[in-house]
Amino acid sequence: MVDLNSDLNKYNQRSDLNKYYQRKEGWSIDRIPEAIIDLQRIRFFNRFCRETLYQMLKKTDLRVVSKNSLLFLEPDQCAIIVNGHLNMFSHKDDVAIPILQAVYTPGDIIGNPAIDNGWSRDTHSWIIAYQDCDILIMDIKYMDYLWDKMKTTSKKNYIAEKIKDKPWFSKLSE
Repeated sequence: MVDLNSDLNKYNQRSDLNKYYQRKEGWSIDRIPEAIIDLQRIRFFNRFCRETLYQMLKKTDLRVVSKNSLLFLEPDQCAIIVNGHLNMFSHKDDVAIPILQAVYTPGDIIGNPAIDNGWSRDTHSWIIAYQDCDILIMDIKYMDYLWDKMKTTSKKNYIAEKIKDKPWFSKLSE
């Protein structure tokens, strides 16, 4: 009999990548296989093979958004949450009463307009951490590459395309 709780707990564990990363030195080369195992516990990263994640780690930095501080990204950067939660607020409708627009959790991508429709880059939006939050920073173009790779290799997309081929499902959207 399969124990569903143990399988869920395996993926709900916190992935502490700080033990594999030194701020000035970068990723510890000899500990990258362990880092990849921890990354695969996070929903976005579990879609990729180990080699893809290894190449990705070469192009990312691990940062901590401190408790009660804002996330600021460079124009060409985006972030993926690894640990913790970030909250995005907007005061577009009323400056006096900001509205909670999104709660970002591990695996969510922030700062890529092609993925989040520009929400996180809106001039009236800000992203705050109410607890320490670990994020991976990478170039937006590299994220676009990963996003396209994920969509083309996903089994779910393959199944969706096969279903769309059937006449009774032809008008369904993704």
